[in-house]
Amino acid sequence: MKRSRLLTVVVSAIGIVVAGYGAAAAGDEWSIKADIAEACNCDVVCPCILGGSSTHEQCEGSRLVQIHQGHVGDVNLAGIPVVITFRMGEYAKYWVGDSATDEQLAAATRLMNAVFLPFEQWGVLSTEKVPVSVERSEDRVKYSAPSARVEIEVMKGGTGQPIRIENLGVPFLEGYTQYRAVVNAHESKEHNFSYSGTNGFTSTIDQSN
Repeated sequence: MKRSRLLTVVVSAIGIVVAGYGAAAAGDEWSIKADIAEACNCDVVCPCILGGSSTHEQCEGSRLVQIHQGHVGDVNLAGIPVVITFRMGEYAKYWVGDSATDEQLAAATRLMNAVFLPFEQWGVLSTEKVPVSVERSEDRVKYSAPSARVEIEVMKGGTGQPIRIENLGVPFLEGYTQYRAVVNAHESKEHNFSYSGTNGFTSTIDQSN
């Protein structure tokens, strides 16, 4: 009987992708367990996750962080979704689900800065409490905030199983599964982009300081 296997690529992530991730904000004790999804404008597979340079010299997209368990200090963040729209090296914007209290909004910002340190280093332009929509199925993930919209579809290997990449060495890329972006769009007064057919992925994070 022939056994189906996941197509697995074993790689080692180096350089800018590894540097700085997981650093703690001064004085904050935190933890996070979350599902992550992302779409960017790089070709599949995004070279940034492998420690390389972005496909088009500039990587931009939106990342979803669905916090299932997490806190900063004594502020509980379980159930809070965050969408992060970014352009690598230039800016990030945080969209926090509107069910968050003002205290959770501030704590979610500190948590994102701690877990994804480069975003803070690039400059977080804004943090807003907004409606965040998330839809997940076996083959697709869709999520949106008022200024960002993403839909990604899973990519499968020759066995018909999802393509996974292991040993990336980055805390938030555990269980990396390869997707392709159907929609990766952002529209605001300051920044606009729209892509299709580019890189996407899902992963998980389980980390504390």
